[in-house]
Amino acid sequence: MGKVWRLQTRTDSKDGKKISTYCREQSIAAVGWSINDNQIKKYNAEAFDKIQSIRASIKSEDIYYKVLEEYNLFNIKAGKKIVAVETLKRVKPGDYIWMRDNGIYYLGYVGNNLRYVYNPSIDALEHDAANQIEDVEWKPIGDESQVPGVIATAFIRGRTLQRVKKAYMYEYASFIYN
Repeated sequence: MGKVWRLQTRTDSKDGKKISTYCREQSIAAVGWSINDNQIKKYNAEAFDKIQSIRASIKSEDIYYKVLEEYNLFNIKAGKKIVAVETLKRVKPGDYIWMRDNGIYYLGYVGNNLRYVYNPSIDALEHDAANQIEDVEWKPIGDESQVPGVIATAFIRGRTLQRVKKAYMYEYASFIYN
């Protein structure tokens, strides 16, 4: 049996679109900690250009963390990891993810073509959503009155991405999604 997750997305981006809307439109689930220009603007022009160049070619998690360590981004030291990114990589095909967008709750189903990627596209960087998993199909469920209390309260506090551990939630998510 799969797992059920709750994804809390930031509400701002450069284009004014909610990051949750971006996730739905792209069929992804994403967390921040993107190496965007805001993160690297403190460096001199040479370092800024070098980071931009490396960022465009990130193809693996190892390279991503190497850049974070080398330039002390997000205060990442050698051997340290970002909890949200590591949690995102624990999501498996067949899992469900709850997300909220403009007061509406969405349920995402993680398909068999799941793949973690660092997406350095301008769009992903501007949404601070470069750490992604692909193949998530989102369906609208409704407002707070139409979701279980455990889901509504899961959005009050917690990590960016966290597991909803109630035993019945997987069966409920499967039922409501289908």
